[in-house]
Amino acid sequence: MTRPILASALRGPPEEAVVGTIRTLLVAVLTMLVVGTAVSAPAQASLVGKPCKKVGATTVDGSGRTLVCVKVKRGKNKGKLIWRLKKGPNPDPTPTSGIPSVIESWGIDVGPYNATTNMAGALYVGSIPFPAGSVMQSPIQYYGEGPRRPTDPPDYVDPQMTFFVPLGTVVHAIASGTVCSVTKLNTGYSDDYSVGIGVSAGGKSACMFGPDGRGSGSVATWEHEHVMDPTVKVGDTVRAGQPIAVASYYTKDNWLYASEYALYEIGILASSPDGRPMHVCPALYLKPTAKASMLSQLATAARAFETNTGTVHYRPDTLATGCITEKPAYG
Repeated sequence: MTRPILASALRGPPEEAVVGTIRTLLVAVLTMLVVGTAVSAPAQASLVGKPCKKVGATTVDGSGRTLVCVKVKRGKNKGKLIWRLKKGPNPDPTPTSGIPSVIESWGIDVGPYNATTNMAGALYVGSIPFPAGSVMQSPIQYYGEGPRRPTDPPDYVDPQMTFFVPLGTVVHAIASGTVCSVTKLNTGYSDDYSVGIGVSAGGKSACMFGPDGRGSGSVATWEHEHVMDPTVKVGDTVRAGQPIAVASYYTKDNWLYASEYALYEIGILASSPDGRPMHVCPALYLKPTAKASMLSQLATAARAFETNTGTVHYRPDTLATGCITEKPAYG
């Protein structure tokens, strides 16, 4: 009796059982492949810097980071709602090496200091009637100042350099390139313009334009903000030092106009590695042949203002580098 049973076992299961087993194995293998594919799929692209709809809303991106919807307070994207990291400081990527060092001018002629006129070229460095309590108390505001207003976040970095100049001062292009934008700013507040210049570099054209026709620099935008009476238009080729506008007094009821002063700002707007708008210190991108003289003349003018007013505003390292910090400013 044992011999027939052993023979049956050696012959193996019926054909139908074999087919069923193979079918089961195939289903298991396919299931593993599908699951494996899902697990190894690329993570969701970062939402940081992308548009959002409601201030204070939160979400989680593909990296598991918590994001919050905020309203941008300064810069080209002022007033827009974008996603930002909710916890921890913003990462500080090294400014992209793709930005060429092409700045040849501070936007005005900063010449040798004249003690008789208190002028350093077109820059006045005598006493200026800044309003009491104003965050601006010197004619040269270097890039990178920290929080100065109650509404500024703890990690705030001022994204541009600001210059206070006599009313009617002509503003020059800080670099050679192509005009990518001439944008009206803050109607009802400053009622002036921003002129953005792009530079061809790294195989990229000088300018790029969005679906709405708005232009910006392909590599970065060299900004001339708070200017009036622009004399250039989009598409114009300009040379560093070429007159492009006049420094702004904002509106005629502003203290600037009443005191016969004006201001303008310069900056470099680029994109961070994760796609967020990012300003970098302009002094990091001075043309090598102009860098030493530009920093020296601006430092001389800054020290002359301190001497003339009996005040101290500038650290030695700021005057040496042209930056209060090299940390990028986001937004």
